[in-house]
Amino acid sequence: MKSILLMTFMMAAALSTAGQTAAAPGTQCTLKVAPVIRGVRLGMTTDEVMTMFPGSRDQENIKAALTPNTSFPRYGVTNFSLFPGEYAGKERFAGVSSIGFIFVDAHLVRYAVHYARPPWPHVEDFINTLAAALKLPSADSWTKEPDYRKLDCDGFRVSASVNVNSPGATVTVASTDDPYKVQTERRTAAEDEERRAFKP
Repeated sequence: MKSILLMTFMMAAALSTAGQTAAAPGTQCTLKVAPVIRGVRLGMTTDEVMTMFPGSRDQENIKAALTPNTSFPRYGVTNFSLFPGEYAGKERFAGVSSIGFIFVDAHLVRYAVHYARPPWPHVEDFINTLAAALKLPSADSWTKEPDYRKLDCDGFRVSASVNVNSPGATVTVASTDDPYKVQTERRTAAEDEERRAFKP
């Protein structure tokens, strides 16, 4: 189950930066502050996120993910998923089945919140509910992509999708700085340095 949800998060993460052509949104988003969902916000440190999920640090996979790594293979990029129902204080995350996080240098740059229910007949219904709660533009301002909708704002992006074969939906909030581009650039620079320093 966890592996399926992690894969869903990774797909949502990829969708949030996919450069596909689509119809232009109806209205340009001028918001400058990214939405905060259940207390999670862009820019949080790993310590701040872990504090929201008491006991999460004790899991071996989380310990490994949080081990500082500014070189091969992660180059400062960390990602993992947490399942709020497993931790104390889960009432705060009622209805949330999992949250996927991506950090660069221990600061949150992207997170995806997965809701197991309710079912949403149309993604626009989900978006308009999000918009009312998070003070975002309505669905007609979001760009249509084949499997999701996205809203590009000043310094951040919000994307939303609904599950096709089961109830539930996902909202992703991301900085416009792509963490995997950062990782690739750092890896390339490190490999160039290795080649320069190599002695046969």
